[in-house]
Amino acid sequence: MGINKQFRVTFDVTATMSNEQEQEFLEDLLSLAYGVDDKRQAHIVTEAITKGHEAALAFVMQSGLREAIKDLGKELSCSTVTVRFSPATVRVTK
Repeated sequence: MGINKQFRVTFDVTATMSNEQEQEFLEDLLSLAYGVDDKRQAHIVTEAITKGHEAALAFVMQSGLREAIKDLGKELSCSTVTVRFSPATVRVTK
């Protein structure tokens, strides 16, 4: 008989940008607006236009965290233990 354990992990993440980093993000956002390649990039530009650059940054962070958690599951799996992550729910609280 195998062992099956389920865990619920909760933690908060705070992202901080310096003024220089924010300016660089705005420049990247502006150049992205001139050449959108896929749906994700289109969504980033739409968020920036409709809700502002902070909303665009929040979307980038949310999708990046989801991908990082998904990739972490791939790193944890080995021949003796299989780890699976349910899709991560990432929401902005402030």
